[in-house]
Amino acid sequence: MYKTFDAWDKLASISDLENGSVGRSTVSDACFLRAAADMRRKVRKSEQVYALERWLRADVIKNKHEGHIFYLKKVLPASLSLAQYREGEFELFGFYARGKGNKVWKSIDMRLKFLREMTNNVSATKEAEMIILELLLRAGGSEGSKPLTLTELDGYLHGVEQLVMWMALTKPPAAQRFAKCFDFLDAIRSEEKASAVSAIYQEDKSSLREALVVSEFGSTTAGKKVAIAILKRLNAYVLAQHGNADLMDDKGIVHLESILPVTASNKAWGKDWPDEEEREKWVNRLGNLALVTNKATARERRLPFSAKKERFQNEVFPLTLGLAEMDVWNSNNLVKHLASTVALIDSIWGL
Repeated sequence: MYKTFDAWDKLASISDLENGSVGRSTVSDACFLRAAADMRRKVRKSEQVYALERWLRADVIKNKHEGHIFYLKKVLPASLSLAQYREGEFELFGFYARGKGNKVWKSIDMRLKFLREMTNNVSATKEAEMIILELLLRAGGSEGSKPLTLTELDGYLHGVEQLVMWMALTKPPAAQRFAKCFDFLDAIRSEEKASAVSAIYQEDKSSLREALVVSEFGSTTAGKKVAIAILKRLNAYVLAQHGNADLMDDKGIVHLESILPVTASNKAWGKDWPDEEEREKWVNRLGNLALVTNKATARERRLPFSAKKERFQNEVFPLTLGLAEMDVWNSNNLVKHLASTVALIDSIWGL
């Protein structure tokens, strides 16, 4: 028993993945995520201790083993997998070596990076960590009758991406988010084929498509985080299609810039945007936002499009580079750019 306590203390010490420690909060989160997934119910703060007791008791009785086995088979792998996911250390996953470098692994890598960006930064998507952790454990052989193949993992993660997008953009109530997650977990545990699992339904997809077009991403901090995650995912996809995925530094800092500035002067922008109401309608929408590696100064952000193009043409992001090929930035070109962005989203997620 004391050896288990010592192992738990080591696991819960300051995060150092190379030495097998992840931090107390990660251990706690992993336990609550697994308890919620197994019991199919939201774990409220007021019942956390009770929920963990029920989770432990149910597993020990069902599998007829002692507490130290529960720690080794449930707590330890869940804590390590969650930490590796949250910190972006995907090469530490046991299944990484099976597929490193092949096409399916590259797809999984892009999906995990997008999901990590969303669940780490957008509170409305945190429940999806229940599903992601379940899949990582199954891919590593810690859960389920046999390890998921990389193709199966990729297929399931495709559905999780759809679900996370729906959570972030349509802002459903918590009860609805949990219900979707539990339905997804049921499908995984019944070993339904990934291609047959519907994370979101057609009406959900319609709501999501509408939100992609009309949401004012640039008007709030939370919206900007969602826009950055989506645009990073789209740019990574385009680079991967051309065999240049390594050009993106996924752990580097990126910035979001409004092409038409929020405070646009008539001198710089009045010719292409004469209608102030039209400016306000589009300035914070996805079609007017671009990723840049270097944060623009206040002066640079207000410059006319002809000057902005000079910065955009030096960017690594293909969607930003594409903007530099345009002669003007007016409402017509913005709508065309937004349409091509949504079409790209369709090609990735099938909305």
